[in-house]
Amino acid sequence: MAVNYLDWRDYQEKVAVLFRNLGCIAETDLAVQGARAKHNIDVWVTFNQFGLVNKWLIECKYWKSRVSKEKVLALKSIVEDVGADRGILVGETGFQQGAFDSANTSNILLTTYTDLEVKVKDYLYINLLERLEKQTAFLQYEIHNLFVTEKVSSHMLKHSAKPGVDAKEATPKIGCLSMIDTGFKLIKLGKYPVPFNYDAQSSRIISAKNAEEFAIEVGKIVEQIQQWLVEQKLAIEKEIR
Repeated sequence: MAVNYLDWRDYQEKVAVLFRNLGCIAETDLAVQGARAKHNIDVWVTFNQFGLVNKWLIECKYWKSRVSKEKVLALKSIVEDVGADRGILVGETGFQQGAFDSANTSNILLTTYTDLEVKVKDYLYINLLERLEKQTAFLQYEIHNLFVTEKVSSHMLKHSAKPGVDAKEATPKIGCLSMIDTGFKLIKLGKYPVPFNYDAQSSRIISAKNAEEFAIEVGKIVEQIQQWLVEQKLAIEKEIR
């Protein structure tokens, strides 16, 4: 059942307020510069979780007709141009089948205002997990670059830490990131509890009972490893000088 609003501006503001109540920054009628052009955005939402800045673009369609496939494709293009993490189309009279087909398996969400709050809470964690997974992969790559690989023989490679790097500390961090990477795969399969760390003192694996707990704990670990990487890079520069 459609929600009654005075006009489309009121509808737009209601959507913005919903996001603000969830702790996000939500700006209306904002001009956002993209790589190719400047776009007028109905609601531009930003929020920070564990050092990761998320940007969502919301289009409010307070129409009497169903939203078409073309509007979804246009939103996809704008989302890509401005570098948003997710695009959301909010409408009260439904969406054409082509619109659903175009949004399927993409970062575009089609919803009514009534369903938006529930869906957004779920997507906030889904989006965070996606960003954390990418960040985990990047950290694995960055730690790998703290080492130099040499070919000792035709069958053997030697990995040595660069001067200044604390190789002893790197090893458990590599193991932890590998475990977190496995955790992301298990969450996608709906398998819980999910491992995210190892307690060397008690020799036990530490697990999360749900995706929310996993995201919170992994966010803390990512922040710690990011700071450690900064220290290692500074140590390498000091050795070079």
